[in-house]
Amino acid sequence: MSFDHSMNAEITFADNVSVEAALNALTPLSEYFGWTHEELLSNTLYGDNTVSMALESGMVQSISLYTCGDVGDSFPELVHDVARILNAIAEPGSIELRDHSTGDLENAISTIWYGPPEGVAKAQLEAAWNNARDLLRSAGASVECLDAMASAGGFLPSLDAMDLQGPGKEITEGDVADYMLKRIESGDLALEDIPVRLARYGLMESRVFIAEMSERMAMQA
Repeated sequence: MSFDHSMNAEITFADNVSVEAALNALTPLSEYFGWTHEELLSNTLYGDNTVSMALESGMVQSISLYTCGDVGDSFPELVHDVARILNAIAEPGSIELRDHSTGDLENAISTIWYGPPEGVAKAQLEAAWNNARDLLRSAGASVECLDAMASAGGFLPSLDAMDLQGPGKEITEGDVADYMLKRIESGDLALEDIPVRLARYGLMESRVFIAEMSERMAMQA
């Protein structure tokens, strides 16, 4: 079985890596497509496939990757193999894999994350945050309240502007961020549910939000 795909990624390395390390990260793909090192370095791949490396002093800063066309059912696992290699050398990021053969638009796009776990969790939350803003905007709602939610890297309610003295102990930005990350890591909060959840929190009055967070964190303790 095969499917018509497209895949793209903008990969930034945590520290500039050697050309050898960059080529090694792409090994699953180069073996599948039959790319040679010379073709990768010169970006002379067949069809519309492109692999562009940004080099400085002989070291690779980033890779821009795009592939398309028919691939086998095993191809998604190869993309995950690339992500596993990138975990150790790349900044948090994602590879977008699209299946153009399906009529199911909702499930046609797969996002494969890579990078250090903590950084990936934050990047996933930021992506969910942006989706929440898009959902509100598409519904004709104001996103000003969401723009004010700047704590924990820009994706949790802005506790700076809130009275944090709830009925229990004081809640800090770190408390809320840790609570949300633990729920995601444990599987208690699905990533696909985050946009709606963030939109709901963003529309809450500050005291209501604090009260709910206090209750939820007390139950988890």
